[in-house]
Amino acid sequence: MIRNALLGSSAINPELPKNIAVPIPRSLRKPSTTGSANIRSGQTPRGVSKALDAVDFYLSGYSSQFDMLGAGEVLGEILQESKRDLILVSAAYSEAKSKPGTCIPGGFTTVSITQSMLDEMVDGLERLGLSPDEAKAELLNLQNEGVLPQLGQQVPTPAMQFRALSTGDYDSEISYSLSDSIGTPQACPSNGKYQKVIRFNTELTAVLTSISRSVTIVGSSIRVNASVRYSNESGKKDKTLVRMTRAVSNGRGNTTLTKTKTLIEECERESANNTSGCVTLKYKNEVKSGDSYVSTEVEGRTDNDGGYLRSIYFDDSDAANVYFYEETFDAEGNADYYYIAYIDVTTDTTNDEAELGFYDSSIYGKYYESTYRFEGEIFVKLSNVGTTFGTGSFAAEDYAVYYPNGINPNNDPLEEYLLGYITGSASDGSNIDLTNTDDYYTEFYGDAADLTGLKVWRGVLKEDGTFTYTLITGTVVQI
Repeated sequence: MIRNALLGSSAINPELPKNIAVPIPRSLRKPSTTGSANIRSGQTPRGVSKALDAVDFYLSGYSSQFDMLGAGEVLGEILQESKRDLILVSAAYSEAKSKPGTCIPGGFTTVSITQSMLDEMVDGLERLGLSPDEAKAELLNLQNEGVLPQLGQQVPTPAMQFRALSTGDYDSEISYSLSDSIGTPQACPSNGKYQKVIRFNTELTAVLTSISRSVTIVGSSIRVNASVRYSNESGKKDKTLVRMTRAVSNGRGNTTLTKTKTLIEECERESANNTSGCVTLKYKNEVKSGDSYVSTEVEGRTDNDGGYLRSIYFDDSDAANVYFYEETFDAEGNADYYYIAYIDVTTDTTNDEAELGFYDSSIYGKYYESTYRFEGEIFVKLSNVGTTFGTGSFAAEDYAVYYPNGINPNNDPLEEYLLGYITGSASDGSNIDLTNTDDYYTEFYGDAADLTGLKVWRGVLKEDGTFTYTLITGTVVQI
């Protein structure tokens, strides 16, 4: 109660967004650590064979909950500092706004960290799916690491720049950088490139956050680019889209590229009615290193009481087959039901399968759908491109994006105008032949009005983990 009262007088400027993503249910961030011991036994409704050892697979990580830890780690890495950043930006926001286009050097003023500010940071950690006690423990951990400030610490404001925007969905932009040492002022960047950018509209119903970091550790360089889109328009379901690319190079020409996409949507149109913390989600993680390619896709629904998730796991070392697994779980991440199948993708037949526990529809039926759709989501078909994705000079990494007519993705590093994308790789068996008469159906982030004049651009991966794009011919229409 005390903390809630303190949060009523937020240290975040009222013109700035207080949150940049939907809250994450606790069940999504707390998978069971005791594994199959919590899976109820004695019933096998599908009567499947036991050729696969379900216990071994579950404990070795073939679990949708464990897969979602990857999404949770990405969200945590991007969002754990967001409240701190907003508090520090707020202290110099008026100065930056009064001088648009001008960098305000770090340390323009200092912020004396109060308990109410730390409470706001704990509140932000709770929105990442942590319990109050876990959030307080994580605050202490991040303080010890020097990521979050201590009570009473004098922290300089970031180097920052304000811009008013006249196009797109956003009205304002704040670009800012902080020193690696939180107590050290950050100079204005000589090249004009900041670590982080926040774009938002006046109503604070649309927020875009972008992060770009580069670090070198013992001969290896790590480059991270991430973006978070958050919409919370009244009468529509709150939604967060997170995309991250991480490139790790060892200096000998070897690069490991990891790409993740997480889409999370609240189940109710008004957050006040979403008291259970229910969200529908999709998550995809791709790892490419040399000729090796591994991908994991997860979808499902979960809230503070539990949930249902299912996954498809592909490893190109066994390109003819995939693993499919699904599970139901309670609020503490204890699995009540688990099923795994080894599937031949060529014939679409199940080679082996196994299960543990019993699927109780009276408990978990509210989470299950045969196809998960998101509010306003439409699919489009891409045709007449005259080439094949995932082969030839693009075999190692094939990537294309949908953009509105007149917008060049090479000039949109924050991916503000990105309306969808398509991938294909020769190594994962997902070649997309666009030279034949078949159409290929993909997800699309826009609405029907965005289809007019929509353009398709092909991406080429650079060593720093970013892409350069070339316009290609093609037709995109709604299905």
